Amino acid sequence: MMRICMPRGDIRDVCFTVYDSTGQEVSDVDFDEIYVTCKSDIKTNAYLFQKRLTDDTIEKIDTGVYQFRIEAADTNGLKFGQYPFDIELVSGTDIKQTTLGMLEITPEVTYYDNE
Repeated sequence: MMRICMPRGDIRDVCFTVYDSTGQEVSDVDFDEIYVTCKSDIKTNAYLFQKRLTDDTIEKIDTGVYQFRIEAADTNGLKFGQYPFDIELVSGTDIKQTTLGMLEITPEVTYYDNE
């Protein structure tokens, strides 16, 4: 499981690598869409924030290597604690791979409203 640990209201670039079905080789598939979706709970439909390849909030860095940025505004309003997220890869009408993760929001001393 992928883990991201960061203070609330910070900016964090997150890089991830996609591997083929064997898990040994970096994937050379050109995905139609990639979603990174973070929610307060996996059972809710509403998401806290979402990044997408097609809206350029996820970018391809190299073959099989992608990056997205968690902006300060994505986490400013969150309580400290853990939030589930996943990365979903789509090619054509098939979902090729979904990876689960946990975003942990840690305390900060300087809040966004006193910067």
